[in-house]
Amino acid sequence: MESANDIIRNPTRYPNKNDNNNNNNNNSELSRTRLTFYTAYLQLSRLLRVKQTANQNTGKMANGWSIIIGLVVIAGMCVAAWIFSPKGENQVLWRSSLILAFVSCYLMWAITFLAQLHPLIEPRRSDLRKEYIHH
Repeated sequence: MESANDIIRNPTRYPNKNDNNNNNNNNSELSRTRLTFYTAYLQLSRLLRVKQTANQNTGKMANGWSIIIGLVVIAGMCVAAWIFSPKGENQVLWRSSLILAFVSCYLMWAITFLAQLHPLIEPRRSDLRKEYIHH
């Protein structure tokens, strides 16, 4: 069996279906371009294949301490907003707006983070036969 490199080196051996004698040069270049894209696709697909041995050696990137550290940071920001809010008739509005914004952003981040850290639903492929599924 010939490799893709052999096909690229000699594209005239593999004529296109629509080749005519009049447009042989243009079609030859077109088939060479097609083969170049095809070999690039093959090489890219080889690079993107996931090997199961690589999955076994990966560690966790995140852990539950991020939630606690984030809570401490947000608590510090809320205290700073309480202390350093501008004095005047709108001080209560400034305090409550900043604290509400900090807490809302933290809750949204924490819920999203925890949903990814411990997903409730595990994604499953439906196009695999049972004998090819590795647990």
